[in-house]
Amino acid sequence: VEQRPSSVCVHAVCRCDSLVALPILSSICNLQELDVISCEKLQQLRVLPASLTRLNCAYLTRLQQLPALPRQLKVLICGRCSSLEQVPALPSSLHALFCSSCVQLHALLDLPANL
Repeated sequence: VEQRPSSVCVHAVCRCDSLVALPILSSICNLQELDVISCEKLQQLRVLPASLTRLNCAYLTRLQQLPALPRQLKVLICGRCSSLEQVPALPSSLHALFCSSCVQLHALLDLPANL
């Protein structure tokens, strides 16, 4: 039985070429920052922890959509996610949004007033 730590503040998943879906991370109760970078086959991010305040997705060329974003999220970075078509509702806590070279992303709806 695989055991996951229950208390991690920052987690990075980088260059995991065979990873198709990110495991459910909601059991990591204190996760605040998540970096998912250069995972060529990644198609799906699953349920994100409610404690997450920063999400960085970069070079995820097969990812088409993001899951529901935590209400506490302050920073969302999506860079070079060339298949990303949609981003869910952005939480009102969001202070920074960076999207670059997401060529399939045509619109961001309902931007929080503080952006």
